[in-house]
Amino acid sequence: TFDRDLGDGEPLRRIIAAQADAVARRLRADARAARTVTLKYKLARRIGPGKYPVHTRSTTLTAPVDDGGVIARAALELWDEVKHGLTIRLVGVGASGIDAVDRGQLSLFASAENERRRALNQAVDTLAERYGSSVVQRGDTVGAGASRARSLGKGPR
Repeated sequence: TFDRDLGDGEPLRRIIAAQADAVARRLRADARAARTVTLKYKLARRIGPGKYPVHTRSTTLTAPVDDGGVIARAALELWDEVKHGLTIRLVGVGASGIDAVDRGQLSLFASAENERRRALNQAVDTLAERYGSSVVQRGDTVGAGASRARSLGKGPR
């Protein structure tokens, strides 16, 4: 739960992107990739004592992914579809439709960009494993601050 309710804006978008990166790191650590990205959010509008509406949206990608940037774009597109006028108190990014990934086999059809992103993700994972997950962050997640840390620890998986 956030320190204060949030509407659309950079702080919320950074939190979503940071959660997407965390999901991607867990997928890569388990040599997995996901086809479906899910965004779950709790509205700030109370419907009863201690009760708030929870909504879930998901999208299925054309191929399984383990890249935080791709997962973040999908989650942010889901948010963009519903954000108008919403104030939320909690958000989470998840992945499903999970498949095993053979890291040793390079695709004949992989683009140079995909291979660069794969190498970058591997380097980021190595740094995070050695020095902690906050040592390297994507530019759009910098400044997510304390809300980011709490949401990564308590958000849906």
